[in-house]
Amino acid sequence: MADKIKHPSHYFRFKIEPITFVMQNNIPYAEGNAIKYICRWRYKHDTKEAQIEDLKKAKQYIDLLIEQETQPEGKIKLKLTGQTQEEEADKTMKAIYKNG
Repeated sequence: MADKIKHPSHYFRFKIEPITFVMQNNIPYAEGNAIKYICRWRYKHDTKEAQIEDLKKAKQYIDLLIEQETQPEGKIKLKLTGQTQEEEADKTMKAIYKNG
């Protein structure tokens, strides 16, 4: 039986395993995840629904990159709060002083 953790068949069908390609080329996190999902979507899942879900995950990472690259410097909004890092830091500091 193949080791599904170390040797998943949906990655070893390529000449270069996606993780090897990503790491040897120092590809950043979001780009690396987009590559991972694009490489595996046809082969990892048995259902069309699950395959499409992997494509949507790849698209999410690509959309994050587009958003990041089109925002003014330092004005990237955090996904969880919808605020910039500066706005989130100000909010945190106000909460510390209010409660401190």
